[in-house]
Amino acid sequence: MIMSEDETSIHRAEEYWPIVKDLFHEYDIWKNICIEFSKYEDLEKQFIPFDICELIEASKKIGHDDPKLSGIQIIILTSIIEALSIRVNYETFPTWYKENIDLVESNKCLSYYDEYLKIHGSGKYFKNFFFNLEQEDKFDILLKIKKKHNNEIFAPFCYQSIDECFDPNVVWKRNDNNIIRRHILYYPRTCKAEYSRKECPAMNNDKVLKEGIEKFCHHLQVMRNKFVHQSILPSKFLFEQPYMVDEKSKTIRYSALIYTMKKENSNNIDIFDTTLTPEYLYNLVIKYLKKLFYDYLDEVPQK
Repeated sequence: MIMSEDETSIHRAEEYWPIVKDLFHEYDIWKNICIEFSKYEDLEKQFIPFDICELIEASKKIGHDDPKLSGIQIIILTSIIEALSIRVNYETFPTWYKENIDLVESNKCLSYYDEYLKIHGSGKYFKNFFFNLEQEDKFDILLKIKKKHNNEIFAPFCYQSIDECFDPNVVWKRNDNNIIRRHILYYPRTCKAEYSRKECPAMNNDKVLKEGIEKFCHHLQVMRNKFVHQSILPSKFLFEQPYMVDEKSKTIRYSALIYTMKKENSNNIDIFDTTLTPEYLYNLVIKYLKKLFYDYLDEVPQK
């Protein structure tokens, strides 16, 4: 007996339900998502919910505790984001070029590659996921990776200047004439966003926030591209080291992982520290997973 498309989707929904039941809680929600995806003419789109399930299952089995496997987690999680964020059917550059030959000059082929990337590059779609996060989640994740801007400053990608982003540590002292004067001792390594978000430039300026998120996303994609094109996993880049206890003060001190990345088209390197963990990114993706499915169905035509 041949099953209808809806019956086939329901059968698959039941098969994959154990993977996502803790995320959706109600089976009917998951079943209806699968049925809606089955209405796409493109077979690959029909299987998107089940492809995502397999990525989630792989992520669960890998776990979040082994730093040697953290790079695999990052690749899986960025793949989930991209799969549910893309809004056009992918075409190779030669195919796109042939279809748009009337719009371009054949002797300027390479100059139109940027135009191709604007349509079929995953960058802008990947960024949309982070742009559409709730405000607090945007700030939380933006603070997870900091770049060394000079010998004194590690700051997030939204960094503007030491005066705008850091509060000075101030003391008041009396001079010989018994006059109290203000003295700036040093600038702390902690930016305003970590303890006074109302004063943070990114909190008060959408342009600053957007630029910071764009640079953050580009940074993650550079890591992903190293995997795709050079078979390099970002294992050492994104894993929080265990906390340490300061023996003198008996206080817990968290230690960020310091790592370097070669600058594009340069022999120089950038230096970063991070508290972004695969577990944090996994929980963020899962938090927005239902919305990602619904947004895809709303924004991608079925024909």
